[in-house]
Amino acid sequence: MPFHVTKFKVELKLAINRLKLLQVKKSSLNLKARREIAPLLEAGKIESATVRVENIIREDLNVEALEMVELYCELLIARVGLVDQSRTVDPGVSEAVHSVIYASSRVDVRELTMLREMLTAKYGKELVLEAMDNSTGLVNAKLVRKLS
Repeated sequence: MPFHVTKFKVELKLAINRLKLLQVKKSSLNLKARREIAPLLEAGKIESATVRVENIIREDLNVEALEMVELYCELLIARVGLVDQSRTVDPGVSEAVHSVIYASSRVDVRELTMLREMLTAKYGKELVLEAMDNSTGLVNAKLVRKLS
């Protein structure tokens, strides 16, 4: 898929909307799961409660990661001119580009995959592979922790 700035902006906006929906969905499911813990503790099912708490914590981290990716998408919309101007990644958007690419393979959002393909066309496969592995260390460290 070739890189077109208008399609890139549209895909970013679609990704933001999808990320917001996922955040709301996961947050409401987490709230429901939190309410189910107290009855488990009262019934003496401590191991079940522990497993559920671990899942809730994992999902909370996932929601926080989605928020971070959403902010990076918004940053890329604001600085789309920097992306469009150069064949190399501008330092002003480097962390955002690398973080979005990194998240695209770890978050189930189709629009992020489309963005990764567009960025592959723009910057080349090598940069995308480096970002997906975080071999250069340019992906936000908090995002890496939250998605691990």
